[in-house]
Formats: sequence, structure tokens, C-alpha cells
Amino acid sequence: MDEENFEKKSSKKTLKIVLLILLILAIAGAVTFFALNKVNSKPDKVFEKAVDQMFEETEKVQEYKTASMELDISGEVKATETNTSSGISTVATQINMINTILKDAKLHTEVQVDLENKLLDLVLAAQYQNKDVISVEGLIQDGKVYAYLKDLYSKYIEIPSSELEGIDVSAIFETSKGNANLTKDIKEILKSKIEDSEFETEKAEIEIDGKTKKVNKSTMKLSMKELGDICYDILDKVKEQQDSEVKEMITEMQEELKNPGETENYMNIDIYSEKTGNKIVKVDVSLVNEDDDEVILISGTKTEDKTWEIVFSINEDSTDTKDVKDMMKMVITEENENEGKISFTVIVEEEGIEATVNIKYKVEYNKDIEKKNVRNSINANSMTEADFMEIYQNAQKNEILKSIIDYVSATSGIVNQVPNPSYNNLYNY
Repeated sequence: MDEENFEKKSSKKTLKIVLLILLILAIAGAVTFFALNKVNSKPDKVFEKAVDQMFEETEKVQEYKTASMELDISGEVKATETNTSSGISTVATQINMINTILKDAKLHTEVQVDLENKLLDLVLAAQYQNKDVISVEGLIQDGKVYAYLKDLYSKYIEIPSSELEGIDVSAIFETSKGNANLTKDIKEILKSKIEDSEFETEKAEIEIDGKTKKVNKSTMKLSMKELGDICYDILDKVKEQQDSEVKEMITEMQEELKNPGETENYMNIDIYSEKTGNKIVKVDVSLVNEDDDEVILISGTKTEDKTWEIVFSINEDSTDTKDVKDMMKMVITEENENEGKISFTVIVEEEGIEATVNIKYKVEYNKDIEKKNVRNSINANSMTEADFMEIYQNAQKNEILKSIIDYVSATSGIVNQVPNPSYNNLYNY
């Protein structure tokens, strides 16, 4: 391989690693963009305040001993174009059928975490046409892992430690302090880069919800080498908390970052703030790939008082951000301090499809969480034919669950029968 091709390959590897880390940070920042308030109008202070606010929610959560969250999840799919070769779009017809089913389906999730007592309780419950389909609970308590099948089985099922493949479940609760330190370290790395950077400022006009706003625009440009250095330092901090195998993988990523090759690729961060009050109303992060003539744009816009819209877009034909195609969109609305709504929309333009997941959330902190009564639990290895029969017969009593089992059995060619009462078969079904 000649030197030019080697450098191009190295730059592409570096770009992928940088993009991965950037995407993780962008998503973490996206869910807290709506919390941005008044900031100093100096460019470096604008960026420093943005970094503080990006991690504000994460730091807040790390201060609590317990956390409880409820999520109500629904979905919808729609066709964005029709099949012009026929009077009725085949795609649209199929999508409408799927959407009819999705409108009647609901998923409810409850999560409770007590770091001090090392307790984690997760419940997933599905409904269809307001009728219960299934409710599954996963529980970590007193160093053991349990499962509970509401209305299907009367006991908690203890999962044998041999099936956890050496996983130390208590370690899940030991990450809080490490995460707090990591958050602090990442903030310091980002702020240090801000202190060393030069900024461009200008007056600008942007359009939000059809209205033109006059704003101040602050821009920071980072070369691929500068981006690589930031990501390298972040990975250094992440590596401190990992085992030897993960550390080795991170080291390999860092080696790629140290040698980005010859490239003109860069990242632009544009922050738009109101002239009066200096509230941030828009943030654009564009990763410009000059080598392949394309650009990825992450754009967050404050559309209402407590609503932010974050759009992930790409232009594969040029580096012009005005011609990007939307790939994913998030809309985050904070109704009050503990409640809100989030929607995720994935756009597949080539297929003419948009799929959306809507989430309503409610969180509570420092709420007392009671331990579950698992004295009557049974080890999964000790389950008998009678235990399996209980699960099977209760499933048959649930009209919706029975129809699902019958459909799967018929379409897969599997005869609907009671599973062989052995622990291995429990995991195979």
C-alpha cells in the first residue's frame, strides 16, 4: 500500500472513532440542551456555559441515592411518499396496517435503583387494546438476580450465578463514583480546549418556527488533529475504569487517533444566542469530511420555552449544510422538573418511511424503595414439570398472549406444546 492510500485509510479510521465519540457526547448533550439558560455573551463563556449545562442533568442524578422512573412508550410509522406506478401505494397500505396495530399497543416501564442498598428493579409491561399482554420483572437484590412473570408464575425465579458468566452484579452499583469523576474529567478536558481556542463572532439571522430571529453567532473550528487529541484524552479517562481487555481495545483506538494522516477534515460548532438575555436558542455541530466531500450535521433548536428539537442530518454529495437530508430527529419537552416527553423519529427517505417512538417520562429522586419479598423464590435449575405447566396454562388463559403463541407456532412450523421441563430448554424457548 503506498503512502497516500495509507494516510487516507488512517484518516478514515480516525474519522470513524471521532464520530463515534462525538455522537455519544452529542446524544448526551442533546437530552439536556433544553435546560440552557442565560449565559455571558463572550464566545468562550458561551461555550463553557454550554459544557456546564450539557452535563448538568448527569451531575444532578449522580448526587441522589435512589431514583425511580416511569416510562410510557408508544410508536407510529408513516409513509412519506406513494408508489406512483399504481393508484394506491403498496408501501403506504402496509404502513397503515402496521400503524393500526401500533396505535393499540403500549409499553410501560418502571425502573427503581437504590445505590446504597444495591437494589435494582425493572418492570416491562405490554398492553394491547388496553388489555394486559405480559409483564416481566427483573430484580437485582442482595447480590442475586431474579425474574418474575406476573400472572404467569406465582414465584420469583432465581437465575443461577453460573448462568451469569462471571458477571459481578454488585459492580453495577459501584460505578456511581467513577461516573462522577469521569464527568468531571470530561468537562475539564473540554473547557481546557475552549481556553486554548480562537472564536469567530458575527451577527446572524435564523428562522425558528417560521419566525426570523436576530442573534449572536459564536463559532469554534477544530481540526481533525485537535478533535483526535480531545477524544484521546477522554478515552484516557474512560480507560482508567475498565478491565484489561477493554483497556487494550481503547489503547488501539488511541493509536489510530495519534496518527490521523493527511486530511482537511474538521468540525464546526456554532452557538446562536439571543441578543437580549443571551439565551442559547440553537446549536449546530457539523463534522465536515473534505476527503469524501460530505458533511454530518447535528442541529439543536429551541422551538418553544421548554422544547428542543435535535436533528441528525447528512449530505453525501457535498459539504454544504444547506442541502443535508434528515436521518433522525428528537423532540424533547420538559413539562416540569420531573416530567416530560421525548420523541425519536428515524427517517428512511429512500423507502419513504418515518418511524417514531414517543416516550412520556416521570422521575423521582431519594424516594424510599422497598425490598421485594423473594423468600418463596425458586432456583431456575429446580423448576419441575408442574412449574412449567403453571406458566403454560396461565399463558393459555390470556387471550392475546395465546393468539401470539399460536401464530408463532403456526408460522414457524413448531407444534404448540408444553416445553420439556429442563432448565436448558427454558433458555432455548
